[in-house]
Amino acid sequence: MTAHRSIEKWGPIVLAVVCVFVIIKLVRELNGSPQPLARVDGKADRSHPPQRATRALSGGFLGSGNPRLDQLKVGVDRPAPAIERNPFGYPPPPPSPSAGHGAGGGSGSLPPPPPPIPLKALGYSQSQNGIRQAYLSGQDQVYAVRVGDAISHRYKILAITPMAVDIEDIQTGEQARLPIPQPQ
Repeated sequence: MTAHRSIEKWGPIVLAVVCVFVIIKLVRELNGSPQPLARVDGKADRSHPPQRATRALSGGFLGSGNPRLDQLKVGVDRPAPAIERNPFGYPPPPPSPSAGHGAGGGSGSLPPPPPPIPLKALGYSQSQNGIRQAYLSGQDQVYAVRVGDAISHRYKILAITPMAVDIEDIQTGEQARLPIPQPQ
């Protein structure tokens, strides 16, 4: 019990002394009080004044933990680099692939992409034996399809998952994923 009371009594005092010591050390470092340069034999060498510019350029500025105002002013006289773009703007879009082919006379132009698949997934159901059936709308009709079924002899159902229906255009070979709307 007496040890606990002595810690309560002397602990804040010791902490205050340590804080005062740290504050004094910080003030000395920030004011730039000269510190002797260390030699190899451990003795201070005050015969030559320190070369501040070479120390700042050689890495002594950041490595010493003691930044000084005169070391910070080394690069102030340099002009700022020219800004070639707006840092807050979006970059220009990449050139389109057809822009490179247009200069060749048009003989190498690409065919237009196939039209998008005109179907939309509405939902799905799963029977007790695990067979899934999807419900699609398009062409003014609603279709109930399973994997492997074809719609209008053009679109083949590849897969049905709880999230989407994978479908293929038989004529063009284009595949698409039709997302199934999720309840919220």
